[in-house]
Parts: sequence; structure tokens; C-alpha cells
Amino acid sequence: MSVDPKALGSRIREAREELGWSQVELAERAGISKSTVPRYERGEVVDISLDIVHSLAKALNVHIDWLCDGTGEKDLS
Repeated sequence: MSVDPKALGSRIREAREELGWSQVELAERAGISKSTVPRYERGEVVDISLDIVHSLAKALNVHIDWLCDGTGEKDLS
């Protein structure tokens, strides 16, 4: 998947903060390692899998397109 890791990280952080969640809470809800959320948010992971992005989008209740490239509606509601 070709996604700008810095932009993806910013959108992850934005959605997480809007929900009032900690990075640990997001990791638990998305079923991913607690140590990776900060790395994603800083844009340090360039080879993030589609499965992880999908898990993050589902946990954050945002469209995967918005999370990946900022297009489309943000919220699933």
C-alpha cells in the first residue's frame, strides 16, 4: 500500500484524540501492540499492512480512505 506515513500518523492521532483515547487504549481496541501506535503516529512505519490500517480505522470509527489519504468522509456514523 502506498500511503504517506506522516500524513497517516497525523490522521490516526487526530481521530484518537477526538475520541479522548490514549495510545494504549487505541492499541487495545485495534488489537495491535502498544508500542506500535506511537510509531505509527510519528510516521516511522513505512510498511504498515492493510490489515493494520483496517483495524485502526475500525477501532477509530473512520473510513479507511480518510485514514489512508484524507479523502472522503471521515466518520462512519
